[in-house]
Amino acid sequence: MRPRRVDRLWRLIHLAGDLIAAGAPADLRERCSAALRNQPGLAMTGLLDAGLDAAACVAGLISTGLAAARPVMMDDMLAVERLWGTVPAAAAVLSSRLLAGPAYPDEDPTAVVMEAALAQCGASLDAVLRGADDPHAQVGRFGPEAERMAADLLKAQVEAERPPAALVPQALVPQLLLDADTRAVAATQLFGARLTPELTRAAQDATSVVRSAERLVAASPYRRAVAQIAARYHPGGKGGWLALPAMSASLALVARISARGNEDCRSFERAWRARWTDLARQAPDLTSIDLVLAEALIAATERARFA
Repeated sequence: MRPRRVDRLWRLIHLAGDLIAAGAPADLRERCSAALRNQPGLAMTGLLDAGLDAAACVAGLISTGLAAARPVMMDDMLAVERLWGTVPAAAAVLSSRLLAGPAYPDEDPTAVVMEAALAQCGASLDAVLRGADDPHAQVGRFGPEAERMAADLLKAQVEAERPPAALVPQALVPQLLLDADTRAVAATQLFGARLTPELTRAAQDATSVVRSAERLVAASPYRRAVAQIAARYHPGGKGGWLALPAMSASLALVARISARGNEDCRSFERAWRARWTDLARQAPDLTSIDLVLAEALIAATERARFA
């Protein structure tokens, strides 16, 4: 397939539901996804010209299975640099081998990619890649304060007869992707969407997914990353929508371990891909953050081998 056709595939996937309803083949989405998976590096940079918003890009990345890919980075470093500024989750997947490798000198052509990653993500990415714990691992967790907010919103909804989402408090202004404020904004987005049909379905499976994913990560060479899942638990271990932040972190970690050839993780990611896509459509910001964090955590373990 010619490179210029890749952006069209992304648009077809985004519009697949409407196109199928209008008479397109029922397997349109899967056929386009397979074509993208056959050229993953080109598929990632193709997002730059697809004309989709960031939320659609993240959902597409997951629904196609490319969130569990590990392509060889192409020679077009400027395209990868641009990708960090527009679809950082895709950029993290495409930069996977670079993030996991040793430090490169400033004059190396790949240095611009690392500079773009750090410029987009901030000091937290650098710290995690160097082997430190994620400094904001618990940000995004739903705890008692989220439960109180949900109860207050329900009461306000009854009194004001307005949808709960319209009553979600004003969020902080986001900064760098992995900063605490940005994660808090992303969690607010998830909180506001918690009652949508997609997240209601996901919430029903959240506890089971998190526990199973935790076992898979613990059994892998990347067991240290289990701490990232634990940090997202509700303090009292409650499930349902309160477990959605941990579910997001769990599926991202499993996908990035799957990308390293772990068959158990590969099967698990495929089994829960539809639910993960639902999560991405309703809470794209946290989903994107968790994919970048997952890649960084896994890459940090691999980087340690070069030390």
